Amino acid sequence: MKYIKHFLLLVLTAVVFTACSEDPIVVVKTTNATINLLDPSESVKITEFSNVTITLTELNTQEKVVEKIVGKTIELELNQGSYEIAVNGMIKYDLNGESQEGSIGAFISELNFVSDIQAADVQLSLKSFSKDFVIEEIFFTGSLTPDGSTYGGDKYFKIHNNTDSVLYADGLLLVQSRFLTTDRQDYTPNVMPEAFTIKSMIQLPGSGTEYPVEAGKSLIIALDGINHVENNSNSIDLSSADFEIFYTTLGDVDSPAVPNAINVLDNIIPHSRGFDSYAIARFPDGVTSANYITDYKYDYEWLFVFGTISIPQDETDYKLPNEWILDAVNLSVESEFQWVITDASLDSGYTYCGKVDRDDTRFGKSVRRKVLQEANGVRLLQDTNNSAVDFTPEASLSLK
Repeated sequence: MKYIKHFLLLVLTAVVFTACSEDPIVVVKTTNATINLLDPSESVKITEFSNVTITLTELNTQEKVVEKIVGKTIELELNQGSYEIAVNGMIKYDLNGESQEGSIGAFISELNFVSDIQAADVQLSLKSFSKDFVIEEIFFTGSLTPDGSTYGGDKYFKIHNNTDSVLYADGLLLVQSRFLTTDRQDYTPNVMPEAFTIKSMIQLPGSGTEYPVEAGKSLIIALDGINHVENNSNSIDLSSADFEIFYTTLGDVDSPAVPNAINVLDNIIPHSRGFDSYAIARFPDGVTSANYITDYKYDYEWLFVFGTISIPQDETDYKLPNEWILDAVNLSVESEFQWVITDASLDSGYTYCGKVDRDDTRFGKSVRRKVLQEANGVRLLQDTNNSAVDFTPEASLSLK
């Protein structure tokens, strides 16, 4: 009996050892993380956090870490991985010597913590809803076909309701600049402090309440509202766009399923390298597209210089008063940039796709406005009137 018990004990031990040896030993590595919260700006200094939380969501496991913020430096132990980070709450802050209160926020879609000890900065922003739409995304580069040819019919504009209530897109204007960010000239008279010089304009249809856009939602204005994947496997499907830009004079494609925008001035054709700028606006009461074309012409002079040759130029375009403009975005390329072609009150910087001129890596990329806060599927986008800060350059397409 003693030997039988000894034998059974050996068998049981072997079974347990075998079973355990088949299970992988998972070692979870951790990070001693330090997160530094940065003030919204040089003039806005946070003095007190009031019921502010930071939420870190691991993107693979969806596990959340929630911490209450009491100071600008947060130290915590995290499992190594990729995290979405959101900060929300109320603060007291100092602005020009005066104490004020406001809502604070930050949103980072992906931040990697993969070292044993790691620090990261998170830029905070004061949250305030806009009064109207903002430009969320511009896909101006076009795409490449499998054989490397350029394809430009799939460009689009994404317009976002950055308020906390329903807005109507009826009558909204989309305009393209006449001047280029890559070609600075002394245009006389200079109307930039009062107006944006444009060459083309479309207007969305509707009598006032036909095209509602919910708070935190967006609409798409496509060059061609079709499924471009059928023509180019590297492209996108725009057959569900809200509006399309259709020009009969260009042999354009007219999708019967997508409403056409109203053509007011010339043709909006996005520069594939991003040398021009765009704005959205509304006509004030009493102004129509017809009397705009009559009353808002801009006559100006400039000097064309080529080597030793100088030729005076007299031109006429159109000016859009700055107070009509809801949002503006300058596009450029670092190697070619010369100036911002809007007043700084509209946009004091620029964003881009491609770091040098004719950068082939730009195709299939867009510029996308950063998310300040996202809750229950409603996004509040960052809007500081500086596209260099507000936009992610060379971004992946939101529609792909």
